[in-house]
Amino acid sequence: MLAEAVIYALLNGAGAVTAIAGTRIYPAIAPENTAAPLITIDLVSSVRQARIDALANTHLVLARVQVNLVAADYVTVKAMRAAVVAACQFQRGMISGASVASVLPSGDGPITFDGALGLFHQPIDFSLSLFE
Repeated sequence: MLAEAVIYALLNGAGAVTAIAGTRIYPAIAPENTAAPLITIDLVSSVRQARIDALANTHLVLARVQVNLVAADYVTVKAMRAAVVAACQFQRGMISGASVASVLPSGDGPITFDGALGLFHQPIDFSLSLFE
């Protein structure tokens, strides 16, 4: 839960992101009938590393978080992508109660269009290193 909370805090604290998505940033699933544009955040993986020595009081956790961008048009998805990457990349320090060593973008998925819903979607992955 720490990794998703870090990304959530970074996105909610970024004026460029909230200027587009407003408060429509959700963990995992957006409520039914939520208007676009919106963002959901999913934890893809979280691996707790072994301690470097017996005296270490924390573990390094490597996590992958997917940020899903949803909008009614292609231009808005691209603008959200730029805002999300700017808000998250190279962040570190205490964020949402977590000691974060790094947040790095690790890849974009394709932009797809759901004709039935009339919505564009693009996933972006972030790799996080944090101490637990």
